Amino acid sequence: MAVALYIVWRNFNGLRKIPGTSMQFSKHFHSCLVAAALGDALGAPVEFMSIGEIQARYGEKGLRELVPAYGFKGAVTDDTQMAIATAKALIKTSETHRDIIDTLREAYLDWLKTQNDPANRRACERRSKSEAPESKHH
Repeated sequence: MAVALYIVWRNFNGLRKIPGTSMQFSKHFHSCLVAAALGDALGAPVEFMSIGEIQARYGEKGLRELVPAYGFKGAVTDDTQMAIATAKALIKTSETHRDIIDTLREAYLDWLKTQNDPANRRACERRSKSEAPESKHH
């Protein structure tokens, strides 16, 4: 649990009030991200496994606690990373009043830069160099 919580906490510099919202809303927002990260960490070890494979490995009731995935207990997948990127873009849009499509594009490209696959980095570099398309969503 600590890893999933830390990932959300680190990405939002701790619990802070989101501009334009109440502190209660901000707490709920952060809690949703933590819950999603925990669910992702619970599912990470069995992602892409069939129910039969899960039961064969973890018993009839399946996985009941956090177990190591990707080398450590509580690891999250790209699902959590993308949810955090989306959340950051939504907050940035509310702060800057920029177009959400452009802000999401930037957030996803920033996320892509963090991935270790050289092909992803090359694709990201190509897209960053090209001019961003005019957004039709205002």
